[in-house]
Amino acid sequence: MCCGTATSGRTPPTTWGSGSWSRSASPPKAPRRGGVASPGWEVALEPTDLAPAASASVSGWNTDSGTRLAIEASGLDPAPAGFVYELWFSAEDQHVSAGTFAAVDDVTAWVGVRRGDFPRVWITLEALDGDPGPSRSTVLDTKQ
Repeated sequence: MCCGTATSGRTPPTTWGSGSWSRSASPPKAPRRGGVASPGWEVALEPTDLAPAASASVSGWNTDSGTRLAIEASGLDPAPAGFVYELWFSAEDQHVSAGTFAAVDDVTAWVGVRRGDFPRVWITLEALDGDPGPSRSTVLDTKQ
C-alpha cells in the first residue's frame, strides 16, 4: 500500500530512498530457531574522526527478498537540523542506500540486497540537498 490509510489498523512504515526505517522496541521479525530470533550476520562499525566517540553494530536477517536490519549504536548524537544519517551497503564503487534516520534509537531497516554481495557497511551524515549519492562525511564504517 502506498500513500493511504492502512485498512488493517496498522500504520505503514515510512520510507525514504531505497530503504524503509521505523522505530520499534524489538528487532525486525526474523526466522526463529528455538524461539529466539537470531541474525544471519552481525558487523561492527568503527568510528571515524567525525564521530570519534561513536560505535555501532548492524545485524542482518537475509531473506529471499533482501535483508532485514537492526542498528544498535552509542555515542552518536542526533543528526543536526537539515541533515540525516544514511546507511550504505557497498561493493567497490557500487553503493546501495539502506535508508536514512535522524537518531539511532532502535532503528530497524530493510535493504533489497544481501550483505555477501556488498561487504562494506557504513553510515554517512547527509545534507538534505537532493543528492542521492553518499557524501564524504562518513561517521561509522567497516572499512578504515
